[in-house]
Amino acid sequence: MCAQSLEFQNFSQDVEVDVSDDRLTSIEGGELYGQLSNRLIIKTHSMTDKYSLESLAEGICDCRVQVSALYASPRFNYFVVSVPLEAVSTVVIKELSEKSEVLLVQPDVLLIRNRSSQNELSGNIQREPSPLSSIMPFWNVQGIGQVGNTREVRIAIIDDGFDFTHGDLSHVDVAFAYDVERQSFDVMPILPVDGHGQRVAGVIFGAHNNQGPDGIFTDARLIAIRQTKQWTSHTLLALSVAARAGAEVINCSWHSESLMQPVADIVNDLAKWGRAGRGLPIVFAAGNKGKVISINEHEAAIRSAIVVGALDQSFQIASFSNRGPFVDVYFPGSKLLSTNVNNKYGKYSGTSFSAALATGYIALLIASNYEISLAEINNKLSLLAWKK
Repeated sequence: MCAQSLEFQNFSQDVEVDVSDDRLTSIEGGELYGQLSNRLIIKTHSMTDKYSLESLAEGICDCRVQVSALYASPRFNYFVVSVPLEAVSTVVIKELSEKSEVLLVQPDVLLIRNRSSQNELSGNIQREPSPLSSIMPFWNVQGIGQVGNTREVRIAIIDDGFDFTHGDLSHVDVAFAYDVERQSFDVMPILPVDGHGQRVAGVIFGAHNNQGPDGIFTDARLIAIRQTKQWTSHTLLALSVAARAGAEVINCSWHSESLMQPVADIVNDLAKWGRAGRGLPIVFAAGNKGKVISINEHEAAIRSAIVVGALDQSFQIASFSNRGPFVDVYFPGSKLLSTNVNNKYGKYSGTSFSAALATGYIALLIASNYEISLAEINNKLSLLAWKK
């Protein structure tokens, strides 16, 4: 694709980006660095199916297209439409947007993901008491009741991979596993750097075996979703798969460097209507830049999400933790012991691990009272909230 500008809307704001070698280099009102693909993200009315959208898109693009469903609800649908790269243009986006069936059109953009992990220590790690030994008395978490005979709870983790051969994770009951990139059921990490999901899983599910981390809810069932690239289409599909697989809480211990409206749409829809109308809690890490989160900055600015910041070892807001009115609650996030790849352990800091602890806590609330609503969960979290 030759150098040009590309225009579309995001949160009803006109966005103009420069495109060179299929890469986005800037965005009005801020900086955005990403990559462009031959795909369009299209939001339609709920009655529009993939076949009618395919016919509509082919008429405008004057070429064959491929349509795949990403998310469906009684309120709207999201599709990804593959077209020739030259059809990803302002003209095509505008013509599609003007159709009565269509509510929103955006290019499918690859953004940078912030995994919200800060520093780490690995190697021969001396085991210390679980962080729960200090968390539980401080917040009286034990008051939520005994979990032993309650209904099973499914926790979804969307992250970069999971190795269940690890001694502290081999017991995990995996209800469903899916890799949104390879479209397979294998969620093993591929690259040496793909260990973030492993660490998040250890905080939640780690076996109480006097070796590694004592997970906050080892008996929950896991929906493991592998996603390493922050394409809008991948995020929408990951959230959709998690919800359809029966997740009672979704952990996203990360955020990208910008917020795309389709992601906010689905988070808002699930938060209101998920879990059979009770509201599906979707947990995002606040991020580790030590600043106040601004409106629509990234996923941690979605009001309906549960956004978690980090406390240091003195139960003060960690210096690295993002903060401000978008942060709902703070959990410990400094030098927590967890699992790593290759059957190893490490100590990690970051809001990723605060979000993992919060996810486990929310799952315990649901296990204790399956009828609990998202509003009631938020109310209980507000009782734990540290200084904002």
